Amino acid sequence: MVYQGRFFSCIISCVIFLFSLAAYSDTQRVSLLSVDSHINIDHALEYYVGQSSQHSINEILSLKSNQFSPFSTLNIKPELSGFKNPIWFKVKLSNSSHKVEPHIIYLNGSVLAGSQFYLFEEFLNNKSNLLKKGNLLNLETNEILPNIALSVPAKKNAVLYIKLNTQNFSNISFDLYTKSRFQNKQSISYIVWGGFIGILLMMCLYNLVFYRSTRDRTFIYYSIYLLLSLTILSAEQGFMNYVFPNRFIFLIHKNITTFELFNFIFATLFALNFLRVYKRKRFYWKIAIAGNFTVLGLLLINLITYQNYTELILILAKCVFYSTLIFVLVANYNAQYRWVRVFLISWLPILVVGIMTSAPFFYEYWQVSILYNTDLFAVTAEILLISYAFSERYKAKEAKQIYHSTHDVVTGLPNHFVLKKQLEKLQDENVKHTLILVKPTAYTDTRASFGISHANEYITQVAKQLNVQLSGLDLVIIEGNKLSLPVQIARIKDDALAVILYNEIPSDLIEQYAFLINAALEKGVYIDGTYLVGNVDIGIASFPFHANDADELQQRALQALEGASDKGERWCIYQVDENQLVQQKLKLAADLRRALMNNELSLYYQPQIELKNNAIYGCEVLLRWQHPEIGFVPPDDFIPIAESAGLINDVTEWVIEQALIQHKNLLELYPDHKTSINISAQDLIKKDLPVQVISLLTELNIDPTTIIIELTESASISDSLAANQVLDDFKKMGVKIAIDDYGTGYSSLAYLSQLRFNEIKIDKQFVMELEHSKRDQTICKTTIEMAKSLGALVVAEGVENENVAKILRQYGCEIAQGYHFGKPMPFSDYYQWLQRYQATG
Repeated sequence: MVYQGRFFSCIISCVIFLFSLAAYSDTQRVSLLSVDSHINIDHALEYYVGQSSQHSINEILSLKSNQFSPFSTLNIKPELSGFKNPIWFKVKLSNSSHKVEPHIIYLNGSVLAGSQFYLFEEFLNNKSNLLKKGNLLNLETNEILPNIALSVPAKKNAVLYIKLNTQNFSNISFDLYTKSRFQNKQSISYIVWGGFIGILLMMCLYNLVFYRSTRDRTFIYYSIYLLLSLTILSAEQGFMNYVFPNRFIFLIHKNITTFELFNFIFATLFALNFLRVYKRKRFYWKIAIAGNFTVLGLLLINLITYQNYTELILILAKCVFYSTLIFVLVANYNAQYRWVRVFLISWLPILVVGIMTSAPFFYEYWQVSILYNTDLFAVTAEILLISYAFSERYKAKEAKQIYHSTHDVVTGLPNHFVLKKQLEKLQDENVKHTLILVKPTAYTDTRASFGISHANEYITQVAKQLNVQLSGLDLVIIEGNKLSLPVQIARIKDDALAVILYNEIPSDLIEQYAFLINAALEKGVYIDGTYLVGNVDIGIASFPFHANDADELQQRALQALEGASDKGERWCIYQVDENQLVQQKLKLAADLRRALMNNELSLYYQPQIELKNNAIYGCEVLLRWQHPEIGFVPPDDFIPIAESAGLINDVTEWVIEQALIQHKNLLELYPDHKTSINISAQDLIKKDLPVQVISLLTELNIDPTTIIIELTESASISDSLAANQVLDDFKKMGVKIAIDDYGTGYSSLAYLSQLRFNEIKIDKQFVMELEHSKRDQTICKTTIEMAKSLGALVVAEGVENENVAKILRQYGCEIAQGYHFGKPMPFSDYYQWLQRYQATG
């Protein structure tokens, strides 16, 4: 309502201002002929409406005096179909002084091309002597102010006949000046019009520069609108020689209506694009475009009819244009952006002047002649306001870009840049504080299962619940928003939120804070009929105890957050030794990448034996890394690093390629030999992995049934949808599937049955103490029975003596693997072992 009142107040103010300005600047326009007060010449004005456009001056001179009518009786409205016959004005001038001075009649108006004047000296016997004649718009003199230089002899009379071929008399007048005063007027006109033209041309250049850098069509439409406005005003104001070459001037005068219609079209396009109506309000866009097509249709009709209905077409086009423009402006007047309101106000002068200058077609023709110069003022005011609107829009765009660079787009919360700035402020003030990072564990699963939109909604709701839950704590205000409400939470990563607490958290209160934060998620988040429930991981670091600056504090808190995730604990405070561990992991990841590129990894093979006859079943391929500096690196150490560093897929591809090449050699020695290859959980997400495997098998001519893919029990269920897809592809190829380390994960029998695996491997922790542990015996026996019911083979790992092998045979275990049969060995050693075992078998 406030904006609405201001908008209409601006309309009223513009109307009053333009009326006042017009009345002040052109009060003499009520009379067609005005005479400078410094000139002692009497004048009288009469008119005659020609019956034909071909009247010659001699025919006009032969008219009787009563055929001319007093100017005060002139009341001609233009015919909408086009007023074709000219009007002849007869100006009687009488010099009562004793001297002759040169005078200038200034023709103040537009569309003067083709109009003529004749100056006669009048004698007492009514005979006339032609003193001067010519065209009112003299294209040869390059005068920007059309004028007639004349002198009336002392104590003599003169008659000036003026033929006008225009019907737009409301903005035409004749002013009689002394030569010196007219030169002063010319100088002022040069300054005013030169400045006006300079402003418009500079604006066009400015717009073209911006268009080149932004490719925003708004600047092109605005430039064309300015150039068309300049063309029309130069014709109306009479300064065309100042702008255009002589050969174009008559053409412009003749087609001035066409220029006006095009101006309506580009003014509308400019307004639509500046306000972004297409993106914001499609309905209004369609209405405005329909209006533009209507104006374009009127323009074509005007050209087809040879401009015989110019006035009718022009007034219809004005109605369409002003209606469309008012429709678009009113639809956007309540916009919240300052630049939109400024832009709307900028059009008010044009709207007011346009509506008021259309009045001659509906009211007395001469009643609005005072409005002659208001177009120039209106366009100038519009340009200044639009320039200000452009400036405000640029500022708004810049502010929006800054906001998006410092805030999370989804939640609107401050991001890590704002968080860092607040941390630096606290550190500059030497205020002790604690950074708490919160990671909802359900975010990743929500994103994978329901999509990014649900995940975004989930994190937004979690942030709101967390804000409410922590409202009673002594939290640092990270930012004050537009409503001056405190913002105490920042989103620094997709799945991590941050809060700052004054002072250090006492050790005895850490559990309490963790409980409060976790309580924010206990009730869950309701999204599209589903309750999403999860816990949080919490990382904590304090200043100045754990860090000396903002970057280091954020790094420490992130390390603590990762520690909480890795350890499976709800919260973790940064410890100094954790930083050293992180640095070691980063270095090890870089070394692993280099080792992979330099082919420094190696494969070891451990035999697998059939217990019923001690025959060779196959082997398991084990990856080994001998670091050049620290020596042997266990797989349990570098495989998680490979997964976190994004190297695991490259490692798996290398292992599979090398294992299959070497398996080809083993098949030549032992055709039924099986080779088991381990893959990571992350490999199951790579859908093209089966394609790569089958390509290698085909290239090496290897039977797929001799290859076994092993995956850990926990890995197989981490992403069941992706795992099932990849595993199904392997099964279709003939590759067998084995569940590794069974008993260490949390799979259910129902889930394992869905995988339709071929082998199940009992983890060595249940096998090594099988002789002495009733618990291990029960687990192994039950596992073997379950596998048989599912039609799968059982492989027991960690068999280190014959007694354990004997027990496994009794339980019905088919295959054994362990130091009792052979330790992991390089390929060459395994190949020789295989030869010896086969020879002795």
